[in-house]
Amino acid sequence: MGRQDRPGDRARHCARARQQEDRGAGVRPLPQHTGPLEEVHPAAARGRVRPGQRPLRGRKLHRCEERDPLHQGAAGQRQGSRHSLRRRRGARAGRRPRGACGPFARRGRLPQEGGASMLTEEHFGLFKKFRVRAMGEKLREMVDDPAYDDMTFEDKMVELLDAEAAARKERKIAKLNREAGFKIPTACVEDVVYLPGRKLSRDRVARYAGCKWVEDNEVLVIISKTGCGKSYLCQALGNSACRHLHRVSYTRMADMFMELNRARACADGSYFEKMDELKTVKLLIVDDFMTTPISTQDAVDLFEIMEAREGRQATLIASQLEPEEWYLRIEGELMADSILNRIATASRYMDIEGPNMREYFAKRKKDEESG
Repeated sequence: MGRQDRPGDRARHCARARQQEDRGAGVRPLPQHTGPLEEVHPAAARGRVRPGQRPLRGRKLHRCEERDPLHQGAAGQRQGSRHSLRRRRGARAGRRPRGACGPFARRGRLPQEGGASMLTEEHFGLFKKFRVRAMGEKLREMVDDPAYDDMTFEDKMVELLDAEAAARKERKIAKLNREAGFKIPTACVEDVVYLPGRKLSRDRVARYAGCKWVEDNEVLVIISKTGCGKSYLCQALGNSACRHLHRVSYTRMADMFMELNRARACADGSYFEKMDELKTVKLLIVDDFMTTPISTQDAVDLFEIMEAREGRQATLIASQLEPEEWYLRIEGELMADSILNRIATASRYMDIEGPNMREYFAKRKKDEESG
């Protein structure tokens, strides 16, 4: 509570105000004021400033003083003088403007024909940091090549995005090919030799290379004699599946059962992990199918794998024997019927005949060296 809130103080203040009004009689009033007044703090009682006393210089103004036009001018002048002093001091200290600050303020620019490039080596390093290296390499090529100068911004962005997408797809394909475990990683349908008598249609191979049967979760069986190229063809089709970004696993039947039996003996849970992998991979390629007889335990594992994959994932089987001969390789007639019924029903077959391809390539290599 201020002193003027008490009755005695309020009376003395009114008397003092009447005396000041009498002394100021005949003085022309200031603009926007009804009578002569003295620069008095508008909230002297609550602001703890005596009537007629100016605020101390440098003191923070009260919120009521900020609205007073008498104090606004003086405060603004003092504040402006302080800001001008700061600007003068900053200029004498040699400060750089705000726009020149930053990590690339004093770094060299890449030379460009027709003018300096706005891109620095640090900018190109960010492409590698953000894992868009192909985009950065393509951008560097566009900066150095004048042929891109007339392209619009949208066309340049399309070029950059296409380069990055192509590079990522290539890395993905290489990873899938590496994880597939191909015996011949370079096998591809473009290198398949279509000799007369092989009963191998170029259109048919191209259709299977399109991987529509893989997407439909079908079973493809390739049958041929030893050396006719069934292993190369099934790996080439597996490589085509990798190009379509499908996960592939290539294995020989004997190796598959050997790994499963070893994992079962370890009793550390790896057996179930291998079984889950064989059941869920998008394309499972089993080469040398039923070349040797399998045990009852192996037959049970094969049944579990084929049962889980039926209608859910695609399977490619390469064998030297006809399906009728597979029964003789499986112990137990009931188990054989259960396995082969899931393979033979609604499967696609491809029979390959013709000369022994190992002898053919050995002879061709010998002729090239001698010629």
